[in-house]
Amino acid sequence: MWWVCAVLQYRVSDWKDFLLRKLVGANTLQPNVHVKAKACFQRCPLRPGMWLEVVDRTCLSTMTVATVDKVVGSRIRLRYLQSEVKKS
Repeated sequence: MWWVCAVLQYRVSDWKDFLLRKLVGANTLQPNVHVKAKACFQRCPLRPGMWLEVVDRTCLSTMTVATVDKVVGSRIRLRYLQSEVKKS
């Protein structure tokens, strides 16, 4: 997806104006999102060994599978399952 950035670089001359047009009126997270997330985790707690669908840390535009390795307080340690990595 690096070519998308290169194309945008040549199309957009004023980045401040571009970002303001894109961000004004955009949907954002609610101020109480942490309260809703905490309530959700209390109803269905994460346990070690559970499988989750998460954002791939090497390519943020894709999803991958991870397992919960350890839960310490409100923190979760994930173990990403090995996926095919393309090296160019």
